[in-house]
Amino acid sequence: MNTKVLGRIGELNAIETFLSYNIPVYEPTIDVYEVDFIAEINGEFKKFQVKTTQNIKDGKMSFDFRKTIKNGHKQYENIDYYIIYCIENSYLGILDFKSTGDYISIRFVKPKNNQVKGINWHQDYELNKYLKSL
Repeated sequence: MNTKVLGRIGELNAIETFLSYNIPVYEPTIDVYEVDFIAEINGEFKKFQVKTTQNIKDGKMSFDFRKTIKNGHKQYENIDYYIIYCIENSYLGILDFKSTGDYISIRFVKPKNNQVKGINWHQDYELNKYLKSL
């Protein structure tokens, strides 16, 4: 699937979720900025970048938070939160920009080695849980 289409699917699912909680959402007119949309949460404007993956592999979803530039990759700078979306299971998660590195894997299934420490579990990042808490 084309990466622009893939990204737009994630953006639209995230925006629909925010709107279902009566949270106003604003989108840039052109797609040249780091910000995919802005949401007004409790009177404050928050900037979001959406990352989308197509499927789960080995019980986890993986996301790359670097943007591609002419000579390689660069970290985003002008956002407040990442929204992560998986097409296969319609999972929507949220991560604070300041506490996120270049990559993250979110697990749905315990690893084969039964490790539990240091695992990013899906329920810890669920967008609906976050929005309900507002």
